[in-house]
Amino acid sequence: MEMFSRDDLVKGLDLFQIPEYMRGGLLRWIESGIIPGNFLTAIIKNDLRRSFEYADDENSFRIHSYIKFLYNCAPGECWGSEEKVKSWSMKHKIVRISNFELRDEDHEESGDTDG
Repeated sequence: MEMFSRDDLVKGLDLFQIPEYMRGGLLRWIESGIIPGNFLTAIIKNDLRRSFEYADDENSFRIHSYIKFLYNCAPGECWGSEEKVKSWSMKHKIVRISNFELRDEDHEESGDTDG
């Protein structure tokens, strides 16, 4: 899995003028595979009709900016089709579960049961 630095992603968000209130969802998606809301999910699935259906006024004006951002700044495996979105989410879900299990084992070894 190709790694993209947060700094580079944030620079891309600035460059392509992604609205501030949408940035967290995009970053969580790219970095952690956390499925965003309906509009961003439609964008990352490359579903133009649904993108416009779910967009507010500002986002409907900026749909091209999201595509430019994803094309230029995000891993190609994380967007472009429903299959890619499912795969990206699953890869990250496995990592999140593994990290949770490792953290849980660390707490058991140290006698910490409060989490």
